[in-house]
Amino acid sequence: MPDKHDGCEEPLSPDRRAEREAEQAGRLWKKNRQTWAAKFGVAFSGLTWSVKNHNSFRVHIVATFLAIAVAAGLRVEWWQWAAIVVVTGGVWTAELLNTAIETLVLVMHPQHDERIGRALDAAAAGVLVASVTAIAVGLIVLGPDLYERVWAFVK
Repeated sequence: MPDKHDGCEEPLSPDRRAEREAEQAGRLWKKNRQTWAAKFGVAFSGLTWSVKNHNSFRVHIVATFLAIAVAAGLRVEWWQWAAIVVVTGGVWTAELLNTAIETLVLVMHPQHDERIGRALDAAAAGVLVASVTAIAVGLIVLGPDLYERVWAFVK
């Protein structure tokens, strides 16, 4: 509560202001604390919403299942599975962050602004970089075995 003097609020010292902000943040944190189950529920809800509402996720889902099918068919080693999991997870993460940024921009600033457009372009570029990296890793990890199997079949 602000210190009052003759009906006017006196300015708070920087220390008192920081203390008050910390108290308010603590109350907010306690109020918004969730169980781990609730946190996972929120995360899965965000993933489900993103997959349902953004077409680019369908491409990533198909690519992920294709990579898994090829890897399973080739009976790849554990380190190859690890590489596939890391890069597909990276693509999905980049796409989720891009979706979050796009959604926030649409809500917070629906009118066109060139600077926001650049930020959206950069977020999309992050997805592109992650996707190209995943393709490169897929070719490096799966390419030799796949080439060998296809070449043996063709002969």
